[in-house]
Amino acid sequence: MELLYLWINNFRGIIINQGFKLSSRFNIDYNPLNGSIKIEENNNYIENFFDKNIVDIVAFVGENGSGKSTLLKYFVQECFTPVSNSPDRSSDMIIYKVGETINIYFIDNLKIKIENIKYNKEKYKLKIQESTTNIYWKETGDIYGFDKTKVDNFDQTAFIYFSDVVDLNETSSSFNDLNNICTNYLMASDKEKLINDPLLPFSELTAFKIKELDRQIEYVISKNHENFKLFKLPKLIGIRVSRGDELSINNLLKRLQNIHRKKASRNEKLQRIFFEKINRLVIKHQNLLIGTDFLSIMKYKFRISFIYNLMRAILQILSSFNFAEKIIIEIGRYYIESFDSNGFNIELFSIRTSKGEKKLSSDFNFNLLSDKIYNYISFEDIVFNDIIDYNPNDDTLWFENIYLDVSHKTLPKARDIYNKSYTLTNFLQWFWHDMSSGERAYLTMFSRLNSLNNSINDDFTRKENLIIFLDEAELYFHPQWQKKIISFIINEFPVIFKDKKIQIFITSHSPFILSDLPPSNVLLIRKGNKKDIDYNGEILENKCIVEKKIKVKSFGSNIHELLSVDFFLTNGLFGEFAKEKIERIIFELNEHRIKPIEEKRLSDIKNTIIMVGEPLIKQKLIELYEEKIKEGFYERLEDKIGKLKYQLEKAEKALELKNKTK
Repeated sequence: MELLYLWINNFRGIIINQGFKLSSRFNIDYNPLNGSIKIEENNNYIENFFDKNIVDIVAFVGENGSGKSTLLKYFVQECFTPVSNSPDRSSDMIIYKVGETINIYFIDNLKIKIENIKYNKEKYKLKIQESTTNIYWKETGDIYGFDKTKVDNFDQTAFIYFSDVVDLNETSSSFNDLNNICTNYLMASDKEKLINDPLLPFSELTAFKIKELDRQIEYVISKNHENFKLFKLPKLIGIRVSRGDELSINNLLKRLQNIHRKKASRNEKLQRIFFEKINRLVIKHQNLLIGTDFLSIMKYKFRISFIYNLMRAILQILSSFNFAEKIIIEIGRYYIESFDSNGFNIELFSIRTSKGEKKLSSDFNFNLLSDKIYNYISFEDIVFNDIIDYNPNDDTLWFENIYLDVSHKTLPKARDIYNKSYTLTNFLQWFWHDMSSGERAYLTMFSRLNSLNNSINDDFTRKENLIIFLDEAELYFHPQWQKKIISFIINEFPVIFKDKKIQIFITSHSPFILSDLPPSNVLLIRKGNKKDIDYNGEILENKCIVEKKIKVKSFGSNIHELLSVDFFLTNGLFGEFAKEKIERIIFELNEHRIKPIEEKRLSDIKNTIIMVGEPLIKQKLIELYEEKIKEGFYERLEDKIGKLKYQLEKAEKALELKNKTK
């Protein structure tokens, strides 16, 4: 299945009566006035231009607010999802290709005249599909949209949507067959993929952080990046005590000392008692660790952070059962005192908890928190006794952190056990060693894509076609990397998605991406103005408009040439602030006859001209400045001569008066 063309009647009031070319293989034009469709092959089309597995790459390019991302959301949220009581969907059309058959699938309110459809009848077959809107369900009303069960080869096509933009106003909904890996969706769905304790629920953000790092580790240790040459993938992953927990532990008593001086609530009293016990444990461990080695100190810090979070969880759970304070404190003590200088005393803990179980109602499950402890102890053992390879001579790297080899065979197991030892928050911070934000952005995109292949999803792996929607994939990248993203996609995607035919749609406003795409692979989109009118006479101001008049020679073009096209930049090629400064200088230098320029201002103008980088503009400014300086010199000279003449006349009169008095 290869998408060729899309006509949208009305989507969100932003895209109204617009046709979108989705393939470089054909030039397709639909005329809504007479219902004609012209399908012509692109004479410049080259088969396998990008790669034998990449069918096509099409970029939707336009300024902010032009509707690029909205177009992708149409595919993601509504294209293959019939919507009830939505007559705006009653006149949409999608054209796609399966083998040598061109399929035209439209909703019956759209004007289509079959006799006016022109295509190469010798090479292609034509299949017309019509979706009716007269299906009536009492519960929902009329149903509008494309029925995916009627789309040929749909069951052999997988869809992926990626966006790393967090939009708090946007829902994360999508059609069922879409593999949605956008940040918004994952923040809502990752929580469902984790084993979540009913009494200790993860927040969406915590669950997302856990799964995002797991996806990245999975990609780094996989073999699906053999062509990855943009930067070196990290070899070390760091772990440290969460900053917030470390500060909380160090300031426990300071924060709670005022509880003694006021009428404290039940929860505040319990907090103080719990945290005082933790503090005594901290002091006990600190005394035992004086003069010990670095790893013992780090193990202690990890353990205390875990205990602190565990106590918060215990306090929250036990308080919810409304047990007596004395029992809650006693149970908390069982957990705290089971930690000794050697680690965790399982035997002591088992004795204590068995006593606690007798004192508490059967509703409370001790295993819930006991499992957390056992998992943490296992995690601690794997990390410090198996994975870690500490170099005592490298104190700058290891200060306050420990580092693990990503390629170590037991790291995935350590991550899994750590995730199961969570209570309420992430008590340890995991971080990649020596990675920039741009590198992390690349890692994020490709690790999410890779996770789809590695997921237990037979339905995804068996499908032969893949359509990928990338929303502003270059968003966090330096221009040097923006230049490489198309090349990187071409090299990397077939490695991740082996044996699939891939069609890619990417939104962008970067000319760097355009220089890697032929003109037939670029669809220019802009925000409409008052002069834009559709075939119904409706003004399309601030609506999404497909630009047909401007033709961009994109492939292999110089970036400056692309920027010079009015579609990308109007009113010059430099920043608005610099433009305003330069225009002000030109105005002042040209208005010298009306208002002279003060010496201080002339100095500022000179220093500003020195900073101008564009040589022609800079030269013209220098000429204007020198002309002004020259005129200023003569003005000052005339003024000086005038003053001297006045002083001379004054002296002559004084001398004449003196001679008369003699």
